[in-house]
Amino acid sequence: MAEALAKVRAELAANGADFVVHETRGAGHATEIAAALCGAGQEASLIVIGGDGTIFEVVNGLDLGNRAAIGIIPAGTGNDVARMMNIPWDAADAARLILRGRSIDADAAQIAGGPRFVSFASYGIATEMVLGMMSMKKKTHLSYLQMMLKRVLSFQAKAVKLEVNGQEFSLLADFLSMHNCVCAGGGMQIAPGARLDDGRLDLVIVEYRGFWRRMANLIAIVTKRIHGQPNYRRIPCEAAKIHSLHENRCTIDGEIRLMNHLEIQILPKFVKFYI
Repeated sequence: MAEALAKVRAELAANGADFVVHETRGAGHATEIAAALCGAGQEASLIVIGGDGTIFEVVNGLDLGNRAAIGIIPAGTGNDVARMMNIPWDAADAARLILRGRSIDADAAQIAGGPRFVSFASYGIATEMVLGMMSMKKKTHLSYLQMMLKRVLSFQAKAVKLEVNGQEFSLLADFLSMHNCVCAGGGMQIAPGARLDDGRLDLVIVEYRGFWRRMANLIAIVTKRIHGQPNYRRIPCEAAKIHSLHENRCTIDGEIRLMNHLEIQILPKFVKFYI
């Protein structure tokens, strides 16, 4: 993080840009900073040095009609929003991209009575993975694979009720997620075809069909072929209602929230990102 900040400072200074550095001091602080800088229709260019969780907090500091433009310096664990927009991993390269000034008007999604998100909101195995990563004392490739297998093998499929595109149905799901981005979990391609600026969300459903189908799905995720599995469905929509009967823990842009009912609505062109 310190190295990334040093590179960004150098690039901004070399291009004569005026800037102020705000350092977050804990959970939710990025939301407070964004709200202070972008309130009452103020124009602001925000450079976020962090990952999807920091971007999540910044987006939740913005109001409808905001005039913010956000640049991303990838410095998190997954960096899926940055992946979606092909942001360079090197901080200096990412800063030069921001200084170029090119941007897109990106969608976000609003959860009724809850936060907004840019990437995804999910129930099921994805939440178990996040909880597993939070509990890991030593994060290595081997320890991550061990944790993933343990969580997958012990996971109990969840009963959910859905309302989307005028249809209602119930199912038993290993994984259920509303996506605005292709990737989740650090590059796992869950919703191929999803775009940040297409005015829609993608509801992804992976139904439970037994242990061996679950293991096949796990291999398919690693090999980026989950969308071709027989128990996979992707439903484009502008809104959906999801009610989880057996679980109140969900993952929203990598953050764990206790919510067993999600009413999600697209917010077209809510925020501008430098690309």
